[in-house]
Amino acid sequence: MQRLLLGDVSKIKEAALEEARRKAEAIISSARKEAEEIINKVRVEAGREAKEIIAKAERDGIEEARRIESRALREAKLMLSKVKAELVEGAFSRAWNLIVSSLKKDPELSLRILEDLIVQGVKELEEDVGLVEVLLNEGLAGRRGEVKKKINELLGGRAEVKVSERGLGAIIYASDGRVYVEATLEGRFERVKRELRPLFLKGLTGGGGGLFKG
Repeated sequence: MQRLLLGDVSKIKEAALEEARRKAEAIISSARKEAEEIINKVRVEAGREAKEIIAKAERDGIEEARRIESRALREAKLMLSKVKAELVEGAFSRAWNLIVSSLKKDPELSLRILEDLIVQGVKELEEDVGLVEVLLNEGLAGRRGEVKKKINELLGGRAEVKVSERGLGAIIYASDGRVYVEATLEGRFERVKRELRPLFLKGLTGGGGGLFKG
């Protein structure tokens, strides 16, 4: 009887141990499965985050490249505009120096230009002339008396004439002294420059546009 009881206890013990092993293995298996699911989920999330980071970096890189390109294009346009302006101003400066030099050597041409400037200035004044301050260049500096006489004749003796040596042209005052017109060769040249500058600048673009059009 005692042996029977001991055998039963042993069987019960073994059955309990087997049940415990099965439960332990089930728990371990479940834990492994859950761990694998977590790992896979983390991998998926990490992959998605990595892709988002890469995509954002690519977008940022493209935007930065566009900004750099736009800035470089603006700087190139500004540099080209500056070069074009310098070329045009240089051409004007050389033209003016040539005019001054040529008139210095040709007093008769200087006198004809002076008379034309005064006639045009009187027309622009549109009032009775009171005083004409005549400006002489180097070509006419030694002929003050002759020039004054010619201008008096040109005006019909209707206005006072004064002569000074600082350019070529005249400052024409109305009889009341409040209104005047500057009829000088330099002023005429500046007017022509304002009219021609846009045309010259446009001509330097080649007319066909391209990268730096305008």
